[in-house]
Amino acid sequence: MPPARPAPDEDLERRVDERTRALRDAQGELLRKERLLVLGQLSGGLAHQIRTPLTTITNAVAVLRRKLAEAADPEIGELLRILSEEVGEANRIITDLVDFARVRPPTCVLMPVTTLVESALAAARPAHDVEVIRELDAELLICVDERQTRDALANVIRNALEAMGGGGRLTLRAIVAAPHLCITVDDTGPGLSEAAMAHLFDSLVTTKALGLGLGLTIARALIENQGGELRHVARGAGAGARFEIRVPLTRPEPD
Repeated sequence: MPPARPAPDEDLERRVDERTRALRDAQGELLRKERLLVLGQLSGGLAHQIRTPLTTITNAVAVLRRKLAEAADPEIGELLRILSEEVGEANRIITDLVDFARVRPPTCVLMPVTTLVESALAAARPAHDVEVIRELDAELLICVDERQTRDALANVIRNALEAMGGGGRLTLRAIVAAPHLCITVDDTGPGLSEAAMAHLFDSLVTTKALGLGLGLTIARALIENQGGELRHVARGAGAGARFEIRVPLTRPEPD
């Protein structure tokens, strides 16, 4: 007996729903591209305008440190340290803006994955109360743009560190999952809510008091620029967050 055909009204309703979803997705993509266009136009000028006073502040801090080198008041040294760190954070946000607006073609080099991970850790600067576990094969090689992939991995690591707050355990693994090399970043933070996952890689969307919500968006753009993929892997409630970076094992052929 042949299957029953849907009623004309049901078929029309289904097609209308599909078309509505397609239009909504297209509108969302258009809005995203418009935001990126505006961001690209503004980032260069803003970077110059903001970095100039930040350089002045940095120079002033250096002079104060020299002048107050003999001061016994530890509070002054702590305030200068905080000031330097905040200037560094502001510069990092500006770099995120510029990098996001201008992702250049990759220049691939063959390098040990351990070198890449250690470079990313140095850039992310985990606190002393964070236990860093490395499960890496020292002989495992990766063929990527070193700076772009390091910056992407560092952004993912920073995201994990911020999620854990005052401490925790950060685990970095690298395995071959042909035709890719897979790097995973696990943290022991609270994990991601459904609301956070819905906008995880959206630009200019963040739940943090400071920042632009560009860290993971930039990381994904840089990894995709290597012909790879960055994704969140669900681990269950209370198990922390896991991000997975997959890049091709072999150098991509030029177009």
